[in-house]
Amino acid sequence: MRPFLLFILMLAINCQGEKLTSLPLTIRYFYTQNKEKDFNNFVNWHISPRDKSDDAYIFDFFENDKIKYGFIVISNGQEKFKKIFPSQDSSFYNLTDNELEQTYPINLSLFKEFKALNINSLLYIPENNLFLFKLNDYSIIYSVDKMDDITNIKRFSNYKSIDSNWFYIAD
Repeated sequence: MRPFLLFILMLAINCQGEKLTSLPLTIRYFYTQNKEKDFNNFVNWHISPRDKSDDAYIFDFFENDKIKYGFIVISNGQEKFKKIFPSQDSSFYNLTDNELEQTYPINLSLFKEFKALNINSLLYIPENNLFLFKLNDYSIIYSVDKMDDITNIKRFSNYKSIDSNWFYIAD
């Protein structure tokens, strides 16, 4: 009986390894680097580059399906931000200012976590408890809750499964 169980275990391990090697390299790398990460800091955030800029980003914080705060974050040696919604600040502030953390949900740690992902944009989708990552020519989804099949969500019906939490599609 033991050899049979060992055979089944080895078969399962090989199938997962084979599935990973069949993924596009970009997807495989992102998945292996992030599959164990906790993305809770990004709940309610939509983050994207501003006008294809390498050093300016839009950070929108949502509450009850509406933007509560919108920020521009500029990273050109010193990280600065400016509130742009619901009203616009007249100047930029240092993202490291601890007093501003008491007023706004944005902070340097959040920005650094986003940059460390090496992605183009991030979108939290609260109705499905999903994170959508845009990475070059791919869209990658992380589902906080395990899903057997993401195709039952119409807008993600063409996504391919990596495992029960991760899915992707070529854009």
